[in-house]
Amino acid sequence: MGTPGLRWAVELVPDRAYFDRGQDGDPAAFPAGAAARLVQLAGPCAVIGRRSRSRGQAPALDLSLSPRDPGVSRAHARLERHADGTVTVTDLGSANGTWIGPDADHLTRLGAEAPVPLAEADRVFVGAWTRLTVRKR
Repeated sequence: MGTPGLRWAVELVPDRAYFDRGQDGDPAAFPAGAAARLVQLAGPCAVIGRRSRSRGQAPALDLSLSPRDPGVSRAHARLERHADGTVTVTDLGSANGTWIGPDADHLTRLGAEAPVPLAEADRVFVGAWTRLTVRKR
């Protein structure tokens, strides 16, 4: 991370507006009533994805946990915290894309393998309904 003692966390929450925006016949049901989850991150890099026992993958931000987001790739995107305290997000070639914006109505799709800097209020959207917000601690 570059700065001793400085921690960061990511809030994961199902976003109804994002889910409704992406409906294209997907039979997945929105997880109404699911609580936000705050994940404390220790290292400079965190992969967003789904656990795969057969491939030995266990991402730091595991979206195969409840509520399991069916639209997330195994290795969907990566968050990186740099020595200067800035954070970037990179889509790892995910099937459904990684999006950034203030809300579900104003999103920009990220290009694959192109790191994009995040500001404090930026939100990252992945999968069928997951919204992530990076928090400095």
